[in-house]
Amino acid sequence: LLPLRTMDPDAAADRRLVAVSSLPPSSRALFPFASFNRMQSECFDEAYGSDRSMVVSAPTGSGKTVLLELALARLWSSGGRGAAAAVYIAPLKALTTERAADWKRKLGAAYTVLELTGDTAEAADEAAVASADLIVTTPEKWDSFSRFRRDAQGVMGRVALLLLDEVHLLHDPKRGPGTPR
Repeated sequence: LLPLRTMDPDAAADRRLVAVSSLPPSSRALFPFASFNRMQSECFDEAYGSDRSMVVSAPTGSGKTVLLELALARLWSSGGRGAAAAVYIAPLKALTTERAADWKRKLGAAYTVLELTGDTAEAADEAAVASADLIVTTPEKWDSFSRFRRDAQGVMGRVALLLLDEVHLLHDPKRGPGTPR
């Protein structure tokens, strides 16, 4: 993890916004705007230009999801489809459904986005999970898949990027194995 740092408002104001056109053409479809906002521009080099882990704490609506998409763009810029998989984990099924639908729309035929939740029919198809480029899931379903499915080891070997959203909600004592039902 990176050391905690806060944005200096004066320094951030002086820094130029990063243009989406600075990305390779294959990555630009994820970003339907001309330039990244101040927070995204400040984090651009870490999210797109490094392999280091990041923790981002910013207000709702500030554009944190774009940072996840920058990490996806970096992952796929070197290998393309099938080379490496990413897993996006969010604690709320509604959020996974929303993200999966948005990424399916944005990524189109270029990448396979699979929603893996207790409610999805795709969850039963191990081959679909094994060939997905982006797996969008809940913590409970990922835990179940990674521990109990026959091909989980093959899938885990392809995972090169783990994206955790709304991480502050994951410590809910009402969630996870051993929880009284």
